[in-house]
Parts: sequence; C-alpha cells; structure tokens
Amino acid sequence: MRLLISGAGGFVGSHLARGMSRRGHDVVALVRQTRPTALERQQGIRIVQIDLAKPGRNLAGPYDGILHCAAAIPSVVRDENELIRINVESSRRLFDPALLSTSPVIIFCSSMSVYGHIVDDVVTESTAIRDPGAYGRAKLECEGLLHEFSCAHRELRALSIRLPGVVGPGSHDNFLADTKARLAAGEQVIVRNPEALFNNVVHVDDLERFTQHLLNSLPAGHRVTTVASEHPLPIRKVVDVLEIAAGRRGEVRYKRGGRSFLISSANARTLGYIPATVQNAVERFAAIPLESGFRGTGKIVPS
Repeated sequence: MRLLISGAGGFVGSHLARGMSRRGHDVVALVRQTRPTALERQQGIRIVQIDLAKPGRNLAGPYDGILHCAAAIPSVVRDENELIRINVESSRRLFDPALLSTSPVIIFCSSMSVYGHIVDDVVTESTAIRDPGAYGRAKLECEGLLHEFSCAHRELRALSIRLPGVVGPGSHDNFLADTKARLAAGEQVIVRNPEALFNNVVHVDDLERFTQHLLNSLPAGHRVTTVASEHPLPIRKVVDVLEIAAGRRGEVRYKRGGRSFLISSANARTLGYIPATVQNAVERFAAIPLESGFRGTGKIVPS
C-alpha cells in the first residue's frame, strides 16, 4: 500500500513510518521540522518537509492509507483559537488526497483529552464529554471533520483512536515517561492515589500492529475507539516497575487524593486490537535505555 504518514518527525509518527516501511508499504513521511535520522536511513520511506497549516504544496495523491499523527499542541501554540484552526485545517488538507483512491483508509490519532473532566470509573467511546481544553476540542473537531468526509464518501474507511499515554523508545510528555526520566535523574516523584487501578497506557509496538491490521480490515464508515492495556495494576506497582528499572535512584512520595479511571478496549477488540497486559507494556518500556534530551511536562500525577 502507498501510505501518507503525518507527524513522522514525532514519537508516534516516526515509529509508525518505520514499522509500515518494514512491512513492505511505500511510505511518504511528512515532517514539519525534524527529519529523524532513523527515517533517513530506512529504505521505502520518502521524507517530505511540509507545514500542513500553510496552503500551497501539493501532497500528490492518491494514497491507499493516511495515518494522521501530527498535531499542534498547547505548549507550542498558546492561542487556543489558533491551535484549533491549525489542527482542523491541517487535517482537512491531509484527508483530501485519500479520497482519490478507490478504497481509502484514514486512521486518525485522537486523544483522551477530548473527554475533558472525566467522572466515569471506566471510559468508553460513549463517555460524556465535559469541558475539554483547547487541545481536546481541536481533536474533537478533527474527528467531526473525518466523520463528515466518511458521510460524503461512502467508500472511505476511517477510525479515530482516542489514545492514552503511548510509550516506547523516545516517548515523552506522559505519566510513565516523565516518571521514568525523573527517577533515573535521581529526582523526587510525587504520585497520588497509589492504590487506584491503572491501565492508561499503550506500547507503541502494539499500536503499530493494530494499525497494520486496520489497513486491511477496517470496514467502511467512520468509527471512534478507545484503547488501553488489559489487567490493570495499582499505580503503586506500576511505579515500582519503573523504580527497579531506574535503579531506585529517585525518591517516590505517595499522596492521598486525586481521581483515577480505567479505559475500555472492548470496542477496539472488535476491530482486531490485541491489548498487552499493563505489566507487559510497562516492563517493555522500563527496559528501554533512557535517551538524552528528556522533555517532561512536570506532571507526575496520572489523570
């Protein structure tokens, strides 16, 4: 298949680009600034540097599939209206080339942030949306745009995946990645609600396998799904795995309070998703040597 992958300069996009290329797909990898060395070296990947928010350059379709991993984030685009505009217009421009194909597939990396304030114990696709921030609203608008495309083009096969924390080599800006980096640096980590069950994690390798399956099996129409790992563990045990991997150099302090939730993968399973256990996903991530240039959020409490 000929695939167009946005956000290939980032964590998820670069992993999907390499994985899809290894599986024999012809990959066009879109980057805005960063050109990952690993992509430069790999056969079957053509890197195109482009700012999707700016009109002009043609994306030269058709493509059999589009994996949309790029996103403007609040730490970079601080104006909320501009953040939403960039994400929506970039998505619109990206989705168009797929429609030139006879049976296109679009897989959109959405986010758990669409839900805003979560009060449910278990989050599903039907969980109520309560006052999401600008990033969550941007993702919701992109999901809506993809739904409109699917209604107008009945041959389109589309899925919005509301991702939790995704971990793997080079991951950052999530609870597990930040905690691992701070422990390895000998810093203090404060964790609330340590006995609450946790499954808010997907290893990037599992996401890549799911994506490959979807390219061949996703039905027509637009769907939304949540994904996570199975067999939840108490947050205390999750952090303990990271402590052991870091050689217990940092200090962990537990506090009461805070609210946690689990994420359902029931719908994703019907689409072919095979979740790892939380133990397996965290152990695989903990075993990865920490890369230099850690970029943390400072948020060490799981949401």
